[in-house]
Amino acid sequence: MSWYAFWNYLHILILVFWLGTDLGVMLGARKSKDASLSLESRMVALQLALKLDVIPRIMAALALPIGMLLARHLGLVQIDNLGMALMWLVALGWIAINLAAGATHDQPIGRTLQKIQWVYLVILGGALFGTAVWSWAGSGPFGLNWLALKVALYGVICWLAIGIDWAFGPGVVAFAKITADGSAPELEQAYSASVDNSVRFVLGLYLCLLLIGWLGVAKPL
Repeated sequence: MSWYAFWNYLHILILVFWLGTDLGVMLGARKSKDASLSLESRMVALQLALKLDVIPRIMAALALPIGMLLARHLGLVQIDNLGMALMWLVALGWIAINLAAGATHDQPIGRTLQKIQWVYLVILGGALFGTAVWSWAGSGPFGLNWLALKVALYGVICWLAIGIDWAFGPGVVAFAKITADGSAPELEQAYSASVDNSVRFVLGLYLCLLLIGWLGVAKPL
């Protein structure tokens, strides 16, 4: 097996594990808002969702350098070794901040890291989307429109990831109160609304992923 075949196969697996495990996260989160279940069952569903959530976040970060590596090999983008090293640093930095924020989510440092991650994703998403627009204008590094659109959609995914965390934030507080003080209509309503709001962003992310996969296969533009 050539190194290109290896990285290409890994690129496919990234999409599989990203979308597949994220579906598990969404279903677990939606199940945890079912007030007819015991609190213990709801906690198990939410804890499972949060543990699974690590996988799609890692896959999202790794998709950038691996996709760029494949594009370079095919001659679709001109990027030198220094540029590729920067792509890997961006991805590994994203993973490190994300894992650290998740491990300390109930501490002040965790909330600070979460805000840092949001700033990181705002900048990364803007850089990718802006580069795609630059390429459409005829001056950027991506000469093919379908590839530029894939990069633009990846930038949108970065922003949607912020929306997911932002929407689910109030739900974390509400569920913590439910576990500590017991169920109450206002708490259940707050938690359910938070999950539903985050799911809207998740569905937008799924649409972007499906479009990215289709563009990579069909190359229609």
